[in-house]
Amino acid sequence: GSGKKFKACHYADLRANGVI
Repeated sequence: GSGKKFKACHYADLRANGVI
């Protein structure tokens, strides 16, 4: 979450969604 503020959080969301 908050990918707009922290890329790390954005990537974490992508992994959780199975995108990465």
